[in-house]
Amino acid sequence: MEIPTIQDKYFEDVYLESISEQLRISIEDLKEKINSKDTASLNKKAERYIQTYLFNKTSHLTEDNWLSAKETFIQWKLLEGIEKDEVSKDKKKTLHEMLDLFKEQVISENNKNNTSSGFKGITF
Repeated sequence: MEIPTIQDKYFEDVYLESISEQLRISIEDLKEKINSKDTASLNKKAERYIQTYLFNKTSHLTEDNWLSAKETFIQWKLLEGIEKDEVSKDKKKTLHEMLDLFKEQVISENNKNNTSSGFKGITF
């Protein structure tokens, strides 16, 4: 499965307007920042963060899993950029809780697969 890309359409216009005002950039620049496919884009940073957090065990993530995690990561980073500490910390906490659930699903799936194959070792 190809990792889905978050685009500005995933965010409410009011949210984008508020963030752009606080970052003091135009809505178009903010949308470009969100929609970018550069290696230094928010989407790529989100992918790397999620993959690292999950020890590259992402093959069982669904498109919805990816989109939810990436959207939360991007919100966290945008809020962190405007120094909304409490909200930013809440987004980071939410992201980590979400990724921990994904990690549990991966471990459970791996253990189920390894048990059926006769392997009894730790796989994560």
